[in-house]
Amino acid sequence: MSLFMHPVLKSLAERNIRIKVTLKNDIIITGRLTYVDSNLNLQLSDCSSESPYLGGLIKCFIRGSSTKFISLSQDDCSYVLFEQLIQKEGQFV
Repeated sequence: MSLFMHPVLKSLAERNIRIKVTLKNDIIITGRLTYVDSNLNLQLSDCSSESPYLGGLIKCFIRGSSTKFISLSQDDCSYVLFEQLIQKEGQFV
């Protein structure tokens, strides 16, 4: 699954899309995706979290293995964009 999702997330990072990352310990971190690698490690800027332990985040690095799921708003990403990315990556699989 990560081989398929890496190019999709990389494309979102190039667009500086705002995402919401839910960790396995149920902490939610919101920020702009600036970098993603092949292990789905994420780097976010302009971060915020409701957790009292993570109050002063500006930039953060999230290990891919600690991520439960990633979500983004419908305004930031269109169906056409995902369709193009999926078709593009489907050619290489």
